[in-house]
Amino acid sequence: MRERVKVRSGSRRPFAIRLTLVLLGLLAMLSLAACAVGVMTEGNLIPLVLVVPAVCLFLVAMGISKYRGWARGVILLIAGALAAFCPIAIAIDAVVLGKQLYLGLPTVYLVTYAAANVIYIFLAVLGIWWLVYFNRRSTKALFGKSPL
Repeated sequence: MRERVKVRSGSRRPFAIRLTLVLLGLLAMLSLAACAVGVMTEGNLIPLVLVVPAVCLFLVAMGISKYRGWARGVILLIAGALAAFCPIAIAIDAVVLGKQLYLGLPTVYLVTYAAANVIYIFLAVLGIWWLVYFNRRSTKALFGKSPL
């Protein structure tokens, strides 16, 4: 039996969509903040490359807010990348951290790698959640046919 979902024309969006919009906005602002810090500390314009992902995240957020099929496809690509690459980053950090523990380096490195791993775990869980949520039948019905 097919599940039919009406697209709401009012301001009431599903909570998961609103949460996704907030998280995309936060990730875009984090990218812009990293760009600003990089430009100020490096003294060159190379960190301006981080503006591109920020703009892309804002565009995807706009597409999701309007229930565009392409935005659902792009968020699935982002989610797949997060779910695939964050565990790899955690594994690499574990190897590097193990070597640093063996060498007896200061604990500031431990705190840095632990904080990075917490962020990677959050992003991996976020990617898995987006993969599950945006592949649900009711969510697919909200977005219509996806060109991807």
